[in-house]
Amino acid sequence: MKLRWQLVLAFAFAATVPIVVAAYGARKLIGDRYRVEFSQRARRIGDEMKARLRTGLRGERDRLRQFCEGDVLVDKLLTDLAAGREPDLQEHIRAAMEGRGLDTLEVVDPRGRVLGSGHLPGAVGSIDRETLALSREPDMQFVIRDVRVRTNEGVRPVLALEHACQAERLHKKVGVVGGVFFSGVLTGLLIEREDAQVFVLDEAGRVISPGDATFPPRASYPRLDIPLHNPDGSVAATIAVAVPDEALHADVRRLEGQLLLALLSGLALALLLALLIARRIASPLDRLAVGVAEIAGGNLEQRIDVRGSREINRLVEAFNRMARDLKATRARMLRAERVAAWREIARRIAHEIKNPLFPIQTSMETLRKTYRAQHPEFGEILEEATSTVLEEVERVKRIVTEFSQFARMPKPKPQELAVEEVVSHVVGLFAGGPGPSVRSELRESLPRISADREQIIQVLLNLVQNARDAAEGRPDGAVRLVAARGDGGVTVRVIDNGTGMSEDVRARMFEPYFTTKETGTGLGLAIVHRIVTEHGGSIEVSCPSQGGTVVSVFLTREGPPVSPEESQADRDLGPRRDSST
Repeated sequence: MKLRWQLVLAFAFAATVPIVVAAYGARKLIGDRYRVEFSQRARRIGDEMKARLRTGLRGERDRLRQFCEGDVLVDKLLTDLAAGREPDLQEHIRAAMEGRGLDTLEVVDPRGRVLGSGHLPGAVGSIDRETLALSREPDMQFVIRDVRVRTNEGVRPVLALEHACQAERLHKKVGVVGGVFFSGVLTGLLIEREDAQVFVLDEAGRVISPGDATFPPRASYPRLDIPLHNPDGSVAATIAVAVPDEALHADVRRLEGQLLLALLSGLALALLLALLIARRIASPLDRLAVGVAEIAGGNLEQRIDVRGSREINRLVEAFNRMARDLKATRARMLRAERVAAWREIARRIAHEIKNPLFPIQTSMETLRKTYRAQHPEFGEILEEATSTVLEEVERVKRIVTEFSQFARMPKPKPQELAVEEVVSHVVGLFAGGPGPSVRSELRESLPRISADREQIIQVLLNLVQNARDAAEGRPDGAVRLVAARGDGGVTVRVIDNGTGMSEDVRARMFEPYFTTKETGTGLGLAIVHRIVTEHGGSIEVSCPSQGGTVVSVFLTREGPPVSPEESQADRDLGPRRDSST
């Protein structure tokens, strides 16, 4: 990623993070504040509901106790029971129930037999153990239970809030349980409120408060549950207080809008600053990076002319000074390398020419002696000596030619080239000759490449001849040329079934003057390596485990790279010669 966009992202991140953190903190602070406020309000409302409920229940319990302690109807009932007469309570119990504002009233004897029921006359004479058990708990606050009541629609269960008491006269005791319908209690409790809605739920969580409102009015309303317990500890009902949270949502939406505006403004400002700074910093650095790439590619003439901050200017000046120093240093190195290279060539030429000069000198001295002595076989000696001289002169000529080719190799003249045609041509040159066979394997259609045909033929001829020399002496000696598509070009492999070569030989085989043969200058494979390199390709050598050697030559489609400068080898050894000279 370019520095310009890195700066933009860094500034955007620096502007966004504080705003996002502040937004999260503010939103959490508002939420916590409202939750505390809602909890306090809900508890206050719940406490108010419980206080009202306790006040109402206290009145109901007092009225029921007055019925047990001083009601004429109860006195008459106990007198009849003490006298052994069957009580006649049912005719008057409903009037007593309604007169005291009760919705349920039932009297049972110590065995649980119903003596009278104001809400269910049909229960008289039956055994009601639940009512008996309640009557034996006169100190309980209240109980909420389903009571069977006769209505115009028939007998049905109605949720009631009841109290119990016991009446005792003349050594006779009866239990009294009475109360009001729960819906009547709620009508007095659940008044309309603007700050909250109050609902009552039964033990199963169903709404039993009057009205047609649904609970909760909205799923997100904060809710506080206040349980109402029976004497046995079970939850008889629950007062649920739901506090509206429209104010919270309104504040949060307003805060989010403000924060979004701040975020967008911060991002816009950060992007503007980043672009301005990037223009002053990133642009010179980009040009500096391009300059470094040019120098890395060998163009030491590259200079940068930009103006920026003081630090940027110092960096640019240091870069230009480095480029000048590199150019001067390379020029000195090239001069030294050129001198050393010519010295090495002169030494090698002297060494190679020295060998054929000795037989030439010997032949001339022999001719001179036999001529002076008027040797009778002078003619035959002359013929033999001249043959030796001509042979050694040809050898000297060959040595000079090889050195000349290496030192003054012509520039490649690339043209569109069909590799399969070149391979077939090279194979044809060795067809029918003695020694290991040479054949080609073209497994697929190959792309055309740009290359110097004569130089590529020279490469393949040299590699094939070396491969034939390696396979010489084997009854099944053979050389194969395998051409195939490569990544962006063509790969030609020269494969022999000879004895292979050691790791040391593979590492040095393309060095100038290195050879393992008794005769030769050691320049053949160096010339091959140079041609392939100047064509922008590569050459590799491997020795498979089953034996033999594989030389892989990769040639690109583009061919020799276009460069305004000469190759390193040319600078080492002087100017090229044209191929026509």
